[in-house]
Amino acid sequence: MDPTGKERYPKPKWLIYLTTLTALTLVTYHLIAAGYKPLPGIQHRAIHIGLGFILIWLVFPISSRLRGNRIAFWVDLAFAFITAIITIYVFHSFTTYADRVGLPPTTPDIILGIITILFTLEVARRTTGWVFPMITVGFLLFAIFGPYIPEPFAHGGLNIPRIVSSFFLTLEGTYGFITGVSANYILIFIVLAAVIRYTAAGQFIMDFTMSIIGKVRGGPAKMAVVASALMGTITGSSMANVAGTGSFTIPLMKSLGYRKEFAGGVEASASMGAQIMPPVMGGSIFIMMEILGVPYWDICVAAFPMAILFFIGLFIAVDYEAIRLNLIGFSRKDLPSFFPTLRSGWYLMLPILTLVYMLVKGVTPQRAGFTAILIAIVTGIISKRNRLNWRKLIAAIEMGAKDALVVIGIVGAASLIQGIVSVTGLGLNLSNILVELSGGNLFVLLLLTAITSLILGMGLPIIVCYTLLSMLVAPALIKLGVLPLAAHLFIFYYGVISAITPPVAPDAFVASGIAGADPYKVAVEAVLIALPIYLIPFFFVYNPIFILRASTPWLEFLWVFLTGIAGVYALASGLQGYMLKNTRLNITERSILVVTAILLIAPLKWESLFALVILIVIQTWAFLKGKRQTPQG
Repeated sequence: MDPTGKERYPKPKWLIYLTTLTALTLVTYHLIAAGYKPLPGIQHRAIHIGLGFILIWLVFPISSRLRGNRIAFWVDLAFAFITAIITIYVFHSFTTYADRVGLPPTTPDIILGIITILFTLEVARRTTGWVFPMITVGFLLFAIFGPYIPEPFAHGGLNIPRIVSSFFLTLEGTYGFITGVSANYILIFIVLAAVIRYTAAGQFIMDFTMSIIGKVRGGPAKMAVVASALMGTITGSSMANVAGTGSFTIPLMKSLGYRKEFAGGVEASASMGAQIMPPVMGGSIFIMMEILGVPYWDICVAAFPMAILFFIGLFIAVDYEAIRLNLIGFSRKDLPSFFPTLRSGWYLMLPILTLVYMLVKGVTPQRAGFTAILIAIVTGIISKRNRLNWRKLIAAIEMGAKDALVVIGIVGAASLIQGIVSVTGLGLNLSNILVELSGGNLFVLLLLTAITSLILGMGLPIIVCYTLLSMLVAPALIKLGVLPLAAHLFIFYYGVISAITPPVAPDAFVASGIAGADPYKVAVEAVLIALPIYLIPFFFVYNPIFILRASTPWLEFLWVFLTGIAGVYALASGLQGYMLKNTRLNITERSILVVTAILLIAPLKWESLFALVILIVIQTWAFLKGKRQTPQG
């Protein structure tokens, strides 16, 4: 029975087969497109959107209350059939496009164009909720009622035929730029992550990490940090990381004596770091690559130092909590052996190593991802543990297609917004207004941008948050002299941080469910642990040497990076109240360390040098003081 008291309509077996067939078709086409070449123009994006929308109609119900409702079932099938017709129409229209240039849209164009826009809003609602579709509707109303909007946002306005001609059979609307990024790159990498998850690679990462650091104090918590960093290179998804590594690491941390809130906070913050750890970075890196026209690997290299600093800070925070609670690691006999573990599963990392190697060599991300998928399948088949047979392979491919539906559900609407921003000139107007609002003060504009990114990131997927702000805010930052890559990374990082920032903090909520802890307490712990990443984006904007590029002087970068590590260490020491070696700090010492940390992380040469001297003095004092202390039990 459904919640209304009506009898549920059982899902027919043929519908299950149809869902699987649609998922396999979607993935198979994109594998062919990545390994050989995609179809031309809008046809490639039409297949991506068409098959993706059909799969969404089959997988996501109109609402949870109507899951299994007979009428809703037939409505979904009707939507799927209409989507297939629209896809065929768009596919055919591409071949006759040259004969129609400059002509007004036909009646079929208008009807199918309106339906496409409505479908784009509905799939976004089904996959992400109401927030993003309502934002998209706001942009559509802005496009329609332009003449009635006060200056400086007023514009000529778009009637229905103009909206259809601008956003239907073009590369500006649903089939626009962001949809192209999803079709070319994102789906392939999501499928790669799904295939790898169906192999024993995840277990190998856990065992390998435990064999290295399981014996040290607080081993499971440190394993959560390292394993999340490694898993992040595969998944690029923070919530997938929380659910995957957290189900193993959080109970282990609790069993050793870590507070449940701290255990959840460690996993939430470490998993959030998955989205800032190259090479996948949650898929946003592909949009950034296309917007900036910067090679994919250049962005990976630029983002890598910040990711390393972040995970170093987490590692130190975990170590200090272990000192505070006087925790030890596992006995060696309870841990997997290093060399047998390495021998039994090293080849499972070949897909990621191959991916990185090909990207370094300048191979396109599509081809690199395609090759990595093939290698992941081969390594999964030859693996003795959790061997990948044909049933698991089909399940992995189907899971990859379904994992991609959240992205496919939003890229159509995001592309539509991007088209509206471009056609109406909103981006340029808003950029000028933001510069005026900040009074030309870069710090004020950065602060406004950070707050906006955090707020948007709480209600929107990171890809949508980043895409919107890259169109609306990044131009203003660049106008005030910020390096384009730094401006985009700034927006991206604060959107990612929203995953652990109260009051929403989705990663913390997932971790709290596994830990059996209060979600808000877990979120607070996660914020305190991850605090360096809240500061670093400001500093690399003011001094782009933090961002590793080919033109970066190596000695200058090395100085900034090493002082950054020292700053992260000082900040963790000040916040946690401990310092090497096992020295408890008083409030005065902690306050000095926090100020010292800010000066060290801030890439200011003489200030950083002065702070480094202060840190050395405090560290020397801590060693002398530590000899007279014993760890608190």
